[in-house]
Amino acid sequence: MRRQAPEFRRPARRRLPGWMWSLLGISFVVGVVLFFFQHRQDQHAAPVQEKGLTNEEVMHISLNLTQELLSSSSFARQLAVQMTLAKAYVVIAKEHNNLQFAWELSSQIKNCQWLLKQL
Repeated sequence: MRRQAPEFRRPARRRLPGWMWSLLGISFVVGVVLFFFQHRQDQHAAPVQEKGLTNEEVMHISLNLTQELLSSSSFARQLAVQMTLAKAYVVIAKEHNNLQFAWELSSQIKNCQWLLKQL
């Protein structure tokens, strides 16, 4: 029994079916539209001062911490996300016996928590 000769030709490239291309196209268009509307909602308009409200009351209304944390471009949300990441780094540093780094990072996390509490 003889062996078959090796095949040196490049294998044919398989093409995606038409329905798969249309599904990919539709999902891309939906993603772009959702992205557009999400970023359009993130733009904050200047608060309209109602009659009878002083500037301090308007500032108090505009400094709502819940809305501040929900906004993707807010300083408080970015700080909260970075604190979460820093807490993970503390755990990794302790696992690798880098206790000095873990201690310094923990003190920075406490400072950031104090700063968020002041908002």
